[in-house]
Amino acid sequence: MDFQSLKQGSPIYILQEGGSEPQLTIATVVNKPEPKPRYMTQTPGATPGIYAGTNMMQPVVEIVARIGNEDVPFSNLTPSASSATYNNGQTTISCTTEGMLPAVDAMMQKSRKHIEENPYHEAALVKGKEFLMSLNPRYKEEEEQKQDIANLKGQMGDVVNTMNTMMNMMQELNKKISGTAKGK
Repeated sequence: MDFQSLKQGSPIYILQEGGSEPQLTIATVVNKPEPKPRYMTQTPGATPGIYAGTNMMQPVVEIVARIGNEDVPFSNLTPSASSATYNNGQTTISCTTEGMLPAVDAMMQKSRKHIEENPYHEAALVKGKEFLMSLNPRYKEEEEQKQDIANLKGQMGDVVNTMNTMMNMMQELNKKISGTAKGK
């Protein structure tokens, strides 16, 4: 699917990087995109009507996406494209989930690279948590409670699995006993 194939009500995916954390929003297309000409800026000294050997008109579409209660326009989109970036690469829009995957992967790779290049920050997060626990007994209690809850959830899962196994064994035993009783 490409931008010119979108219809009113189609989903559009918007990845916004920057700020305190990245946001992925599924918005709704408000308008049906219709291709219209975009006039390219002519290079000084170039032949009139010619830009890099092509016509100076390039078709583009504008999409208006509803994000929450707000209508946000995305203009100058190449009609045959399925994704585009805005705000110096901080915002990526795509008309398919598949088109959004490379942008999310690139964001994660950039963050992994940043962490790998700056091991201090990863260590600072771990050590900072340790420091908070040593300086603030309440924080330490909360962290220990979180750990206890996580451990209990794991143990409850094990109990459920054991009970299911026992139930299956009892059903099998019951079938064998019933089959033996019928054979007498």
